[in-house]
Amino acid sequence: MTILPRQAGFWGIFRGSLKMVDAPSAEAGSGTKYELNSKLSQARSIGLGEVEGPEDVILDRNDNLYCGTRHGEVVRFFAPNYTEWEVFAHVGGFPLGLAFDKDENLISCVGAMGLYSISPDRKVTRLTAETRRSLTSIVDDAVLRDPNDLDIAPDGKIYFTDSTKRYDAHDWTLDSIENRGTGRLLVYNPEDGSTKTLLDGYHYTNGVTMVVSRVWWKFEDGVISGCIEATQPAAGTAKEITP
Repeated sequence: MTILPRQAGFWGIFRGSLKMVDAPSAEAGSGTKYELNSKLSQARSIGLGEVEGPEDVILDRNDNLYCGTRHGEVVRFFAPNYTEWEVFAHVGGFPLGLAFDKDENLISCVGAMGLYSISPDRKVTRLTAETRRSLTSIVDDAVLRDPNDLDIAPDGKIYFTDSTKRYDAHDWTLDSIENRGTGRLLVYNPEDGSTKTLLDGYHYTNGVTMVVSRVWWKFEDGVISGCIEATQPAAGTAKEITP
């Protein structure tokens, strides 16, 4: 008997077994994209032993590098050597995804807190911390519990993921264990301050990026991993790109 992971809202139970395809070789010289190599051994560490828990990184127009820490800070490493750094702003929570808008404000998804903006003069502003509650939800799912990553469209709208509606950022592993698919894609409109849920019911929504006028975003957890293209995000439609 085989129990399939929960997808499309149901559990599947089948008798027999599933035939798995052969895994690509990871042997050096095999020619596959998974083959072992030592290219990263030439990389230089930045901030090793100095900052804890950085997730996303981004460069400003002067090539200074920014990242968040698990202590709720956004730190800035100065170009060109990236050996000197400072605390650019203290936000709280866990700053995860980062992106600059057209006015050079640093926008961040802050785990357990919401979507935040840090101005060039370091003023921290909360943009949004909730969306409209689902009509059929027994538990209040309006609060943004685990905002994860974001990207900014040419019109200024901010598309971002909320990885789980059930657990805060520090308990994200519990969501993967349950595997219920409570992640979602949202959009924040700076013109009217509104936040809307575009797509819902995915497994631990993570990275998101704009491609031309479309939104590509990634969902993943310990059981299911793949990429989704939000073909018409305003209409709440999407299609799977890679399983």
